[in-house]
Amino acid sequence: MAIKKVNWTGNTHEEWLTQRKSTEGLDSLEITRFGASDIGTIIGANKWKCPNRLFLHMIGKYSAEWRTAKSVGGHLLESVVANHWESWVSDEDEALLNLERGNHIRKTKPANYFLLNDKYPNLFASIDRLHDGTTYSPFTGELYDELTPIELKTTEKDYFKLWGSEMITQSYEAQVMAQMMVSNTKVAVFCVLVNGVYFHVREVEYDSYLADKIDYETRKFAEICKAGKQILDLLKDAKSESEANDYRAMFEQVTPEPTYLEDEQVLNKEIYGNSVGLLRGDEKYFKYLLDYQQAHDNIKAEEDAKQLAKNHITRLMKDAEVMEFDGGKVTWRRGGNNKRDYFSIKLLK
Repeated sequence: MAIKKVNWTGNTHEEWLTQRKSTEGLDSLEITRFGASDIGTIIGANKWKCPNRLFLHMIGKYSAEWRTAKSVGGHLLESVVANHWESWVSDEDEALLNLERGNHIRKTKPANYFLLNDKYPNLFASIDRLHDGTTYSPFTGELYDELTPIELKTTEKDYFKLWGSEMITQSYEAQVMAQMMVSNTKVAVFCVLVNGVYFHVREVEYDSYLADKIDYETRKFAEICKAGKQILDLLKDAKSESEANDYRAMFEQVTPEPTYLEDEQVLNKEIYGNSVGLLRGDEKYFKYLLDYQQAHDNIKAEEDAKQLAKNHITRLMKDAEVMEFDGGKVTWRRGGNNKRDYFSIKLLK
């Protein structure tokens, strides 16, 4: 197993992006590498990016940079999150005092390179930070490896609540696991800053089961991308419209199936932005219209049933604010002066 560092050679974002695409293998029919942040999409853990978007990017057919106020802000805050980790101790008051006074318990440094590992030919990693100098874990006392990944994230309070007691999403866990695979390390430091002020940190330990899943799924997705690249290459040299149509049909066969993610529709809108013309649908796909209508009707029926049950409850409560049962309780606090009602049901487990 050989680990290789590919130093960043440019100074601008555009130069970095060009080098990243080269590392991904967008200019090669033989090389396909996925960054650690793409692993959640491949294994189905990312709820925001669909596999087809990643597929089209990896074969060089369509790419769109996602730039939002949150993403740019998160990038700019990375140094702030790193500063929190450098000052952090388990005692919150002491940690805040360290942060305020600039006391650093440990030091970190940017990792200005892409990391490759020949054991995982379809992976590469761009690590946010590494420890600078000899550093021991404040959780276990163990010495951190030179390439121990430090992942820096920002999020909002309402979203962070959904992460649960593990303080990490499945997609982020897959990301740091891929970083550990490429860097050949057994632990990663995961830091998150909530609402710009509340710092949380945990260690993520290497999980061989998840690592095997990532290795298998990335190799499988890489084969799909390789086929897509080859078909597009053949399509360029098609000698007739009939031959081109055959290649287009082949391309449709290797393209990832749609998922339930909203990004599927967003992607289609990006690619086909204008609404023009008429398309005659294939009868074998008419079932999708029926599926949509059935789901719509089911949702409407469930909403009606929900409202009916609520109406029964509120009639029984009369002017009471709380109604209790052995198995739970319901609270109905009437709103006034254009305020919304508060209605809540809690069932005992």
